[in-house]
Amino acid sequence: PTVVKARSSTLQRPKEKIAPARLSTMNGHDDFDRGAAADQRRDEAIAEGSKILATMDDGPQKTDLLYHIAELNWEKSRYAYFSEYKVYDEQVEKWSAAGSRKGAEPKLANTKSDAYKKKALTLYDEILSKYPDYERNDEVLFNKASSLYEAGQQKDAIELYFALIKRFPKSEFVADTYLAMGEHYFNGNDLQKAITAYQKAVQTQKPK
Repeated sequence: PTVVKARSSTLQRPKEKIAPARLSTMNGHDDFDRGAAADQRRDEAIAEGSKILATMDDGPQKTDLLYHIAELNWEKSRYAYFSEYKVYDEQVEKWSAAGSRKGAEPKLANTKSDAYKKKALTLYDEILSKYPDYERNDEVLFNKASSLYEAGQQKDAIELYFALIKRFPKSEFVADTYLAMGEHYFNGNDLQKAITAYQKAVQTQKPK
């Protein structure tokens, strides 16, 4: 198989799992880099990664890179959403300051963020369907579920969380999955299901 001997720093994935960051985002603790420079680096990494991807044979290394590109697209979706919301917020402020509020109230336009979001979810699906034996599919499944949840598709996300637990009962992401489900049920005021999910998270004996 083709071996990539060197990659730029923008393409180097951290070896540690990324679920805690995703989970903290769901719970409102956001350390996401919203800067334009960081987003430019994402563009460069996606472009470079896509070129390398075209030269690689199927295998774990190619799937790793495909997964990294999916994550970069999701990050770009979030950056685009922040930018779109900033514009929307400014428009609403001007509209409200007009006094009489003439004309229609501004609406949030999120075409760009939706496009990146769709691309990321498509890549997650490609990995899960085309590479069913990929060793990090529990992580892919968790991040796809988290992404769907962030996108407002909560029902689909919860179904994927259940699928992850069933398919990968010994995964290190099971604890994070139960915690995410507990947060979902708690926020929906379904306290019994929340308690059950929290208890199962505790039973995994993961320190955090």
